Amino acid sequence: MLDLLGEAMDAKALKRRADLGISEDDHGKALRFLREELALKGPMTRAEIADAFRSAGLPSDGQATAHLLRSTSLLGVSCFGPERDGDTTHVLIEDWLPQTDPPPDPGAEFARRYFSAYGPATQSDFRWWSGLPATDTRRCLQAALDDLTEVDVDGQPMWMSQDGADRIGEVLDGPQDVLRALGPFDPYIVGYARRDLDVPDHLLKRVNAGGGMLRPCVLIDGRLVATWDRRRRAHGLTVRVTCFEELSDDAQAQLEAEFSEMGRFLGTEINWSLELETSA
Repeated sequence: MLDLLGEAMDAKALKRRADLGISEDDHGKALRFLREELALKGPMTRAEIADAFRSAGLPSDGQATAHLLRSTSLLGVSCFGPERDGDTTHVLIEDWLPQTDPPPDPGAEFARRYFSAYGPATQSDFRWWSGLPATDTRRCLQAALDDLTEVDVDGQPMWMSQDGADRIGEVLDGPQDVLRALGPFDPYIVGYARRDLDVPDHLLKRVNAGGGMLRPCVLIDGRLVATWDRRRRAHGLTVRVTCFEELSDDAQAQLEAEFSEMGRFLGTEINWSLELETSA
C-alpha cells in the first residue's frame, strides 16, 4: 500500500509543509536523520524525536514534528511501535514489520481486497476510498476482474467478490429488521464515494456535520435510522440516540442489546435515551 499510495498522499501535504516552514531540504534531511536515529536508538516517542530534530537544527515546533512523522510513515521510513509507559513510540518499519514478498501485482491485490471487503461497490467508490488517480484505479480494477463478480444494483454496475455474490440469496432470505449500532467513522459509511443506497442525501449532514467528524450511526437492515453520541459520567456512560423515524419495540429491544454488549466490552454501565428528530 505504501508503494501504491505513499508518495501521492505525501505530495498532497506540500502546501501544509510550506506553511509550517519545512523546506524541501529540511524534509530530505529529516527523512535521513530519523532513519539514522531510530536505527541507533530504537523506539522513540514523538517528544524525543522533536528534541532530536531540534538538536539537529531541523523544524520541530508546533505541528512540524507531527507532519514530518506523517511523511516518514507514508514514505516507508517509520511506523508506530511498542507503547512505553502509555506513550506511543515510532520505530523503523524494517525493524518492526515482518518482511514479506509483495504480491505479483500490488494494484490488483489492492482492488481485490477492497471489493471483497466493501462490495458491491463502484469504480468511483474504489477511486474515492483509495485516493488513486482515475487511470490507476481503472488498471487495478481491470487486473482484479478475474477474481471479482459484476452485479447490477438499481441499474448500476458494481463489483464484489464471488463469495459475497454467492451469499446474496442467503442474506436476503435471512432475518429481517436487524439493527446494528456502529461507531464513528465506521467503514460502512466512509468506504464509499456515495452512500445514497442506505444514507439518503438529506440525512448525510446528520452524520457528517462538517469539520471532518462522522457521528456514530444506527442501522436497520443496513439503512440509516439514527445517530448516537455518548458522554462519560461518574457512573458509566450516558448515550443519546437521535432517531429519524419511529423505532419499533423490537428495534428498541435490539438497541438495548447493542448497548448492553458495548457496556460489557468496555466494562462499564451504559444508560441510553431516545429522541425523535424528523425535520430535514
